[in-house]
Amino acid sequence: MNDEPLTTVDFWAFRSKSSTSDLKNLVGAIYRHQAGLKVDFISTGSGWQGYAHKDLITANGANLGIIAHGGKHQRGWSYVGISGTGCEWLGDVEQAHREASQVDSYSLRRVDIALTLMDGSVGHESVLSAYETGGFKAGVRPPKLSQILPGDPREGRTIYIGSRERDKFFRAYEKGFEMLRGAPENMRQTLKEIDGVPVEDIYRLELELKPKTCPLPVDLIESRDQYFSGAYPYLQQVLQVEPRVMEIRRDVGPQLNLEAALANIQQQYGPTLFTALTAYEGDVCRLMSKIMGDRHNAALVEAGVLLADHG
Repeated sequence: MNDEPLTTVDFWAFRSKSSTSDLKNLVGAIYRHQAGLKVDFISTGSGWQGYAHKDLITANGANLGIIAHGGKHQRGWSYVGISGTGCEWLGDVEQAHREASQVDSYSLRRVDIALTLMDGSVGHESVLSAYETGGFKAGVRPPKLSQILPGDPREGRTIYIGSRERDKFFRAYEKGFEMLRGAPENMRQTLKEIDGVPVEDIYRLELELKPKTCPLPVDLIESRDQYFSGAYPYLQQVLQVEPRVMEIRRDVGPQLNLEAALANIQQQYGPTLFTALTAYEGDVCRLMSKIMGDRHNAALVEAGVLLADHG
């Protein structure tokens, strides 16, 4: 195994028979130790997939995952699901996994493994070609392929291979364009690079693994490169060439979201604000007191804008 894995964990879920309070203490301690974050648990007032209760795991308004618990048919099990954003802020998911595995009857319920490339060596067409030449054939028949092909190419194309109802499910998409979603049209069309990398060169391969027919291996997170490579013949080829791998900073997405929102404000209200500032003789504080709201933008907060460093 490589000293530093080439892949990242983009979703991590497990179940346990520990009490809900013990699981909340565990999740809180992991985020406090590894990311310096204080997390909150917010009840949704509803259940989830047979569980009687679902609590959101949040930090500064950003949604990091869920804890689901209760329900007469769950036989004492509780579920913890850490989202892609939640995994990014954890940082060392391997260490978090080692700590969590000490709880009562710990078992993995889903792990998404991602490989993000930034050198243009892998893209939509190359994945399609690999599928057509048997690169995803693991049995008698190849798994089913479907695509999302938006009218605007800069919204990004997506490929799905397999079924979410099976043990493994694969998706590949133009990550650079996905990172620009939600941005104003002019920004989406004109922004050419992210952290110095051409937007069209940023591509992601993701493997979703679930214990549908057999338990997930206990070393799945630690040995994720090997399991990722072994899932399909094509993925073995991708990792064998030692591609240039991009570790996307966890604050890039929120930074882009805030920049997009501010760019939208500038486009719509910039001239008005400039005229008002001139009328107020350059008194920014007076102008801001006239236009500043008294509550957060919920979408920006949930995207993690308050967690990111915008300096």
